[in-house]
Amino acid sequence: MKSFLLIATLALSTGLMVQAQEDTAYHRKVYADVNNRLGDFSTNKVLIKRAGESGKTAVLVWWEASLVRKVVLKEKQGPDYTRTTEFYYNPDQMLTFVFQSDNDGRATAENRFYFNKAGDRLVKWLGADKKPVPPGSHDFADMGAELIRASNEILQQVGD
Repeated sequence: MKSFLLIATLALSTGLMVQAQEDTAYHRKVYADVNNRLGDFSTNKVLIKRAGESGKTAVLVWWEASLVRKVVLKEKQGPDYTRTTEFYYNPDQMLTFVFQSDNDGRATAENRFYFNKAGDRLVKWLGADKKPVPPGSHDFADMGAELIRASNEILQQVGD
């Protein structure tokens, strides 16, 4: 009986892991494709004006032909605190995935954000503990809207 319970538990957890991987397979493919081909893309540092900020912020942008495929935004948010946000775009320049890391000088917290294929809705968020943030939560909606707004703000300026 114990063997049966162990096998059933392993089968269930394996099934859940496979399901978790399947719902992000497209995003992981875009992420891998972009990062494996960075040397094939044009790259440049671009100064942008962020809403609510007085100065300009530098972003690193990778283009495939005239389409943005990756943007890296580093923000110093205190003497020892840095947030790095990496935006990934599919070949149609739709926001697909965002990887965000916060480093306070002692530890790094990572968040992963997955968007629908149109790039206009957050569909999954893995928090710093690598567990999903509930889609119905207020934080989920706010973070999705903020990342889409930031992406649109950047894309409007890097094409100028």
